[in-house]
Amino acid sequence: MNVKKEKIGREKILVSFSAGETSAYMCHLLKENYSDKYEFVFVFANVGEEHEETLIFADKCDKYFGLNLVWVEPKIIHQVGKGTKHTIVDFETAERSGINGNFEEYIKKFGIPNYQNMTCTRELKERPITSFARSIGWKHKDYKTAIGIRADEIDRISKNREKLNLFYPLIELKRTTKKNVNAFWDAMPFRLEITGWEGNCKTCWKKSFRKLATCSIHHPEWFNFNNTMVEKYQTHVPTRDRNKLILPIRFFRGNKTVAEIFEIAKQPNFKEADDENRQYDYHTQTQLDLEYDCGISCEPFK
Repeated sequence: MNVKKEKIGREKILVSFSAGETSAYMCHLLKENYSDKYEFVFVFANVGEEHEETLIFADKCDKYFGLNLVWVEPKIIHQVGKGTKHTIVDFETAERSGINGNFEEYIKKFGIPNYQNMTCTRELKERPITSFARSIGWKHKDYKTAIGIRADEIDRISKNREKLNLFYPLIELKRTTKKNVNAFWDAMPFRLEITGWEGNCKTCWKKSFRKLATCSIHHPEWFNFNNTMVEKYQTHVPTRDRNKLILPIRFFRGNKTVAEIFEIAKQPNFKEADDENRQYDYHTQTQLDLEYDCGISCEPFK
């Protein structure tokens, strides 16, 4: 009796690459060791206010590891009820400023992101990534999304992991810590040339005040974006949120202004933030060091 064997394809995995060193290590691990088991698509979402070294690192990793990396940016649809789509770019054409770019288009529709309005990661990263997946015929239940969270930060795993179909290779496939990641990159011919306090997203409102103040010392021009957006949109509230948000709307916790962030750095006893990217262990110590869950890397699909 002839039995026709059913062809079983590899499981589809969409790899969300944040362009951080942990995320890059995850991409290398998957590509080198699991390509026979999984069909990978590696995607990087550029928000328009990334550190230039982030983009350089993403490009280097793509070429060195052979990722065939897909660069996406948000395409904000201003029509009510229409979700954010995506556009495909590359290292050369990626936006380098949120002013008059996609980040500002996002703010026009959703308002300035802050602790009252936590929509930036969703609209600038998550939805462009899922829009791209749909464009190549991948339906939500047909694939998993790989997220670069290590075993030593397991508390950051999403409570909605099953609903969102999330996959954590550095916990589930190979238990990996910050020490492992640093050891890997110490042996590589290039690294991400960004300090821990700089982070990928230059003036992310989720950073601690110490990191933001340190940025104000070394990169004061980064805050031009925040000042421009506040000047233009501090009273702009999306209709559905009109009764929820406190005006004027600013980026930073406590509704602090850019000027107040700069003042923190001018205090006589102010100590600049450490470069935690080159450390194995780090601890918060004062109110200045408190930051939101994402720290310096806004992982999508939380």
